[in-house]
Amino acid sequence: MEEIIVLGTGNAQAIKVFNTCFALRKDKEYFLVDAGGGNGILNALDKNQIPLENIHHIFVSHEHTDHILGIPWMIRMIGAKMNQGNYDGNLYLYCHEELISTIKTIVTLTVQKKFYQHFNERILFVPLKDGDTKDILGSRFTFFDIKSNKAKQFGFTVTLTDEKLQNTNPFNNNQNKLTFTGDEPYREGIYEYVQGTCLLQREFIYSR
Repeated sequence: MEEIIVLGTGNAQAIKVFNTCFALRKDKEYFLVDAGGGNGILNALDKNQIPLENIHHIFVSHEHTDHILGIPWMIRMIGAKMNQGNYDGNLYLYCHEELISTIKTIVTLTVQKKFYQHFNERILFVPLKDGDTKDILGSRFTFFDIKSNKAKQFGFTVTLTDEKLQNTNPFNNNQNKLTFTGDEPYREGIYEYVQGTCLLQREFIYSR
């Protein structure tokens, strides 16, 4: 990955800033991590000059409103571009298995069928289990259960490829390992995934 772009720095009660989410960029493609709490995701992407056409991978960590309610808007807008012939390839949505039905229910209740008609054809859900690895944008992601005592929630770890970060982490063979633990702090139960991390990220909290 070449760049980490913070799109939102809020939390579940945020009213002055957009809810937490970020994107990882590799060349002209983006891996979106959560989508905030509503259509503010579209404004955040526009402000950061991230075209919807260049987002083919979205990870949803868990079911809380400030992380999931931007997903119907993403599906609506990308579905519209698919209908117009302005979106190449497929959209992949990564989340733990139980979350798939939740996302589908929210979308089908709030978005017209002409936008979600691409489910299972071009809008593809990728169910995740603890420890699953996926190759995304040329990098190997490992997804894991963060052991939340609230809603079931997944995070991930990935090795960045940006040479500017080389040699910053002497504990992991100079690999640039980024770990995302959702909106909760580190727990010892996920040490096997977090060890050797160069950049440890959790929910971006805004304060004044």
